Amino acid sequence: KKKAEEGLSMAKYLKDSCFWQCWLFMLLNISAGLVIIGQCASMLSANGVPSNVMLGVMMLCGVSNGLGRLVFPAASDYFRNRVDVLLIALALEIGVFAMSMLHAPFIPTAFVIVNATYGCFFALLPGVLLDYYGRDELSFVHGLVLQAWASASALAFFLTFLVANVLKLDQNALFAALAAVYAVNFANVLLLRLRRKQI
Repeated sequence: KKKAEEGLSMAKYLKDSCFWQCWLFMLLNISAGLVIIGQCASMLSANGVPSNVMLGVMMLCGVSNGLGRLVFPAASDYFRNRVDVLLIALALEIGVFAMSMLHAPFIPTAFVIVNATYGCFFALLPGVLLDYYGRDELSFVHGLVLQAWASASALAFFLTFLVANVLKLDQNALFAALAAVYAVNFANVLLLRLRRKQI
């Protein structure tokens, strides 16, 4: 027991680049998700979506978030590496925002899809950490990675404020910024995927 406690020190993970990659993919996912949740209603309204339809879209977003936490982890059981499912989710996120920039009527569908992928990251995180750190370290490192929530709240606010209030850009600029965030996250998770072969 003493040996196990000595091994689970915060300093150990702060020096671990693999930990920081896991922390980063949660930070970026949560930040983008909070931006979407915060801007969803105003963007739908700006695109002429009636209030009754808007309510339906918001309800579907909640349902898809829950389904994402079930469907993606269930699918991950059929992959040799769970990180592949995260890459699929990120590719979907990049694709739907690119589509939204080209075709505004797609925006409600994009919000529903992205909410599903947002939920999948939370559900897959324990499995990914299990693959990289093992069962003995899972609980401790999972708690540390979830500290990304605090930073994500600040980052989401900053990104929204910068695009909407400081630069005063339109929704396409925000979608482009979110697509860029997801692209950075895709590169980060891809590097994490390549590391799996070395561990």
